[in-house]
Amino acid sequence: MNSYIFETKEFGLSDEGIHLLRDRFNYKSILFSEILKIEVKKGKELKNWGVIFIIGLGLVLFFIYYSVKLYLAYVNGTLHTIYIEQIVIPVIPLLFGAYCVYNSLQNGTIMYLRTIKGKRFKLSLKSIEKDNQLQDFRKFISRLGSSIIWNA
Repeated sequence: MNSYIFETKEFGLSDEGIHLLRDRFNYKSILFSEILKIEVKKGKELKNWGVIFIIGLGLVLFFIYYSVKLYLAYVNGTLHTIYIEQIVIPVIPLLFGAYCVYNSLQNGTIMYLRTIKGKRFKLSLKSIEKDNQLQDFRKFISRLGSSIIWNA
């Protein structure tokens, strides 16, 4: 296993380049000479955040619809007894939906890579930022020169 200067669960950074990781094992290496542009800026941490947000919003709206319908049925007198299942059914989607909405709206420091071959990569710098190494990371990565845009 290689030793990296900076390491997250998604990538490791060495003197040769950026190494994409799965379970701390390198499955793809991108040399610094192959990198066309690096942009570091604030962005959404999830890749398909819009889909997750819509799913979560749908589950929260289901909770509201079901709860209002249950309340109106009780107030109008058509429902005399409320069973525990009728309360649990909307609560579980509410919790899962709120979790989806919360996660989809999380912003963090993201590094966008573009290679000479036209491939694009989106890598989170959350753990580097959490370890207070973002300035050291910036100094190390600035060796690439003008191909770096830092907006974070």
